[in-house]
Amino acid sequence: MKILHIITGLGPGGAESMLKRLILSDPSTLSDKIVVSLTALEVIGKELCAQGVEVHAMEMSSVLGFPGKFFQLCKLIKQSKPDIIQTWMYHADLLGGLAARLSGFKNIIWGIRIQSVPANNPKTVLVVKISALPVAPAPADPIIPVPRKLFWL
Repeated sequence: MKILHIITGLGPGGAESMLKRLILSDPSTLSDKIVVSLTALEVIGKELCAQGVEVHAMEMSSVLGFPGKFFQLCKLIKQSKPDIIQTWMYHADLLGGLAARLSGFKNIIWGIRIQSVPANNPKTVLVVKISALPVAPAPADPIIPVPRKLFWL
């Protein structure tokens, strides 16, 4: 099963490390995994490349360059023909979901791994609000992991 993972960035962080662990957990399936960073390759991207994983850095850092990079993402989705697209973190959920839908792809899984939206980051708050709109490219059944501490109440 070919899985395309879209993540905001590949710097050292929790979601990024979990993605790396997930992909490297079964070396026999590395050829079926593709990772797309909306930003740069960074540390974890380089580590995945060194293990033979196909990794793409979209370098979406400029407002002026965004439309071109976004359509490159749509083209990559069409060309790779994944069975599933798994997005990681809010920006990737929104942009990856939108690119997948515009590419005619519907098997999208959002990974939301946080209890609350960081109120000190207005851009992230805006992305979350847009993602919550009825017209947003949200999957029909998002998978939302339950925070571990809820099991210990």
